[in-house]
Amino acid sequence: MSPLLKTLLMIIVAATFSAVASYFYPWATTEVASSAVGEPLFKDYDPTQIRRISIQSYNKKSGKLETTKLRRKGDRWLLPDKNNFEVTNAQHIALVTNSMLQREVLEETSNKETDHSKFGVIDPALHQSTANKSALGTKIILEQRSGQSVANLIIGKPADGKMNEDGTRKVFVSIPGKPSVYMLNLNPFALTTQFAAWVEPNVFGFSNSVEFQQFFDKSNSSGATGTKGYRIQFDPTTVMQKDQSLKFQTLKQRNDDGRFEDVELANVKPPMAMPTGESTKSSITQIALMVRQMQQLFFIDVFSTPAAVAKAIKDTPESAAAADFQSLARFGFEFAEAKNDSLFFNANTGKLGVEFGNGLVITLFLGDSIANAENKSAQPARYGMLIARVDESLIEKPTKPDENDDAEQAEKDKKAYLLAVKERDDTLSSARVSATEFNRRHADWIYAIPEQAVSNLLPELEFKSAADSDSNGESE
Repeated sequence: MSPLLKTLLMIIVAATFSAVASYFYPWATTEVASSAVGEPLFKDYDPTQIRRISIQSYNKKSGKLETTKLRRKGDRWLLPDKNNFEVTNAQHIALVTNSMLQREVLEETSNKETDHSKFGVIDPALHQSTANKSALGTKIILEQRSGQSVANLIIGKPADGKMNEDGTRKVFVSIPGKPSVYMLNLNPFALTTQFAAWVEPNVFGFSNSVEFQQFFDKSNSSGATGTKGYRIQFDPTTVMQKDQSLKFQTLKQRNDDGRFEDVELANVKPPMAMPTGESTKSSITQIALMVRQMQQLFFIDVFSTPAAVAKAIKDTPESAAAADFQSLARFGFEFAEAKNDSLFFNANTGKLGVEFGNGLVITLFLGDSIANAENKSAQPARYGMLIARVDESLIEKPTKPDENDDAEQAEKDKKAYLLAVKERDDTLSSARVSATEFNRRHADWIYAIPEQAVSNLLPELEFKSAADSDSNGESE
């Protein structure tokens, strides 16, 4: 064999062994040197220019691609796929639009497209052709008015299990159409496709500086509402606290005459689902948690109210009749009456709401269970309808002053009385404006309320009898 042939043969053998070793040896993943490291991934990113948002992710449980799309119209953000439902959670909008602002590249982990599966940065739109579903990432597209992309990114697997103090964590990402895989700090909550994230949970407008009381009416087996009604009066200075100091001032139950009487709580059945870390099962704490549940109530989906019904709710005509609301029957709601420029309904599951000190009353009517075919979420839910009205009886009328022989004092009393009347009229007028605005905002929608929240808000309350209260008093 010639020296040249021997040399060639040795080169071939060496190359073969090198290839085999490369295939079987577990080489460590090394950071790729890149000029992008330490620089913002999107250098010209301007959140004020964003007019459209699209978030896509693959739901492994349902086997479907979930997409949330938003568009900005003036100062409002709308959900086109939800009949232009207006987004009310401004904080979440800010979280999403600022999610890519000054996000510096921590490292370029790979510059090979073949590594995309390992880091979970494959476009979720390719879910049908991707066998390894865990390799699918979450895609977020932020666009300007012209449709030009402000940011386009696929977020993959977390780089570690640690959360940063600012709520971000290290994740692998890729830019569609490019081979590199980068590591960034991103807030994972900005990537959700859940409807609830876009809705302000404080729909009743609770405040620790406003006087209010809450009422609850659970329907009986025949569907009539009010037979198990109870009412809770709270101290506004403590009701918003997030600890066990939540206290109510009075608890009342509706009697056979329809009036509410003071009662003493004995038990709550079934016990509420307790938040993590709260092990106490006392009935008082259960009531406090019911209050908190209302403060944090959220919706998991939304449906369009029949157009005729929405118009009637907004106009609240005195001449409204049951025939105008027949289309609500499929949701589990029934028209009761129109009185004092307000609409009243019965609901198959019950109702709950808030009476504010200015006369404003906001009621959430709870109807039938949502069929799985219509409810896109696997989470059980019931239909909910929000209506606002004004109840003048919640504000006491000023009493006319008695006749007084002292002309000067009589004039003072008269002025004080007229001032009190004007203040009451102004307060009720402001409440009517609030009610009209509330109805215009919610009349177009029927909401999906999580079943767990409904169960927590309308439990069976057991009250102590007079005999029990007397015996307790004697023993003390």
